[in-house]
Amino acid sequence: VALDAAVHADAPDLRAHVLADIAAHHNQAGHPADALHAVRLGDGDERVHPAVQCMLHGVRARAYAAMDEPDRCDREITRAEGLAAGVDPDGVPGWLGGWQPAHLQAVLGHAYAELAHVSGDPANLERAHERLAPAAAQLAGVRPRAAALALTHLARVHHAFGDADQVAELTARAGHLAAGLRSARLDRDLSTLRGGTGRQDGT
Repeated sequence: VALDAAVHADAPDLRAHVLADIAAHHNQAGHPADALHAVRLGDGDERVHPAVQCMLHGVRARAYAAMDEPDRCDREITRAEGLAAGVDPDGVPGWLGGWQPAHLQAVLGHAYAELAHVSGDPANLERAHERLAPAAAQLAGVRPRAAALALTHLARVHHAFGDADQVAELTARAGHLAAGLRSARLDRDLSTLRGGTGRQDGT
């Protein structure tokens, strides 16, 4: 419905943003190929604002990460960060709620976390931590749910690498942020982490 409305309104930024959200849901459901298909529908429209293009590259990076294609994942992250460097915050569509570089870093950090889990490469875990941990700290006051989800994703990957201390610390931070939030996904993630399994489908 949202996509149809954006198309009829001839709103390229909104259309691309809806496609990015659709792709993100496919990624979370474990269907990266479907995520890529959704994102391709937004390719080639030069009217799309660079801030929104960053989100498209971010969800594409996570899809490639889930498919264990590190070179393509890195390429999309590089493109997203290149576009982000030129974003004028004053020109960002108002309905986006402002330009928050930390939000983009969280999106890219999720891609590296996914890649770390799939590949088992500690270097990817380090890259994920370098993005997700600071992004969560910066987003905590404005987007607590996004911050908490960044921490729980990072905790699950640390669990896969056997880093029990990191898992405990990150889970505690996420639990503090989640207090008072209504999010079934966060509740499920925290329950899983506290139960010691540290991983579930649909991250």
